[in-house]
Amino acid sequence: MWFKDQIADALSGGTVNDAVAYGVEIQPAQVEKGQKYWKVIKVHHLSPVENHGNHNIYVDLLDEDGNRIYGAKVRMTWQNGQGEATIDKPENEPGTNFPLWKHQVGTVEGVGLPSDKVVNLHSGHPDEPGPPAWGNTLFHHSFYVVFQRTIKDDEPSPEDSVIEGTVTNGAGMTIVLSSDGQTMASQVIGADGSYRFANLPAGSFTVAVSGTNVSRTNIRTDGTNVVTVNLTVVTEQPTKPLAFYILLGAPGAPGTRTNFILAQEYALKVGALCGFSVDEATNAKRVLIVGDTSAVSAEDEARLVAAGCQVSRLSGDSYAVERAFADLMAQG
Repeated sequence: MWFKDQIADALSGGTVNDAVAYGVEIQPAQVEKGQKYWKVIKVHHLSPVENHGNHNIYVDLLDEDGNRIYGAKVRMTWQNGQGEATIDKPENEPGTNFPLWKHQVGTVEGVGLPSDKVVNLHSGHPDEPGPPAWGNTLFHHSFYVVFQRTIKDDEPSPEDSVIEGTVTNGAGMTIVLSSDGQTMASQVIGADGSYRFANLPAGSFTVAVSGTNVSRTNIRTDGTNVVTVNLTVVTEQPTKPLAFYILLGAPGAPGTRTNFILAQEYALKVGALCGFSVDEATNAKRVLIVGDTSAVSAEDEARLVAAGCQVSRLSGDSYAVERAFADLMAQG
């Protein structure tokens, strides 16, 4: 029975929250030393085989020794309401469950003691591969949450969360981690654009690239999860002296002469420069390639895009190219 395996994993110190990729977070209870509370020891997203096409939140409440507490209650709240359920199912099932309806976003917590909360539980996730009869599909995802009655002790909250990712165009720049307006750490972004902040407690963080307006706020950690945050630094492209360039294949290549003749009327109408040089074309804001990849390679097209050009291509036989230019002429 899948749920018993999840309880055994939780009691042995296994992964606490394997549903991070589904946006599920744990909000720790605010309790003092010596106080009893409901501690989340497991959040599990059911696999297609475990779920059988359902859309439920399954819940168990355990005592200090890991035994199910029959009669204990759990509460679920959502956008416009709340409900309670009692741990009363037979041993071969999870203790209780709530249906998780379409567009419903739920929070689950134990009742009768201060409680950790599991938030952002919903079924609006994409289809996942599985047995053809019951794969997880949109609005058919389920979760299993296990609470254990615990006495708060002196042990500090876990500080094993990680915020990591890449910053496109950010190599060599400095990325700063902050919380509540206070700088927590900073580091130089690697040559491959990567960064990593580890050993983080539960909280809300911001990452920002120094000297730019690039940042991400409200990054939530629970002391155990890994959060991936990818950023992009938009670099200013140099001013390009040419507005429009029609790029043809090499002068001696088959089809170039015909394409040049077909392009002339359109080039005169829009004021474009016709030519055969990729280097020259990189100086244009807009580039129209005439010919297939044997005339102008895909690598050269990628080079133009990387240079900040807006690139399009006309290809096919001479009749297709002629029709395409006729359409462009008609568009004005």
